[in-house]
Amino acid sequence: RSELARPEAERDNDKLTRYKQGIVRSLEWLNSSLEGRDFLVNEFSLADISFIPGVMILANMGIDVDPRWRNLTGWVARLRSRPSV
Repeated sequence: RSELARPEAERDNDKLTRYKQGIVRSLEWLNSSLEGRDFLVNEFSLADISFIPGVMILANMGIDVDPRWRNLTGWVARLRSRPSV
């Protein structure tokens, strides 16, 4: 069962902190991978479609995309502007 689905008093906060740190490291990697690119493999592709749902639900999990990650925030904006996303 997901830690976030548990009542707050039953959550393992150490586990949630480790998960959040792992997600932040992944977002940093994604931000650097997007350097000089509009999309993950230069053109809109299945790679972008695969990654964007996880990124878009982060706020629901209490994780904000750091605005300093300009490559990542630009990528999200480009994807959100597409009618298919």
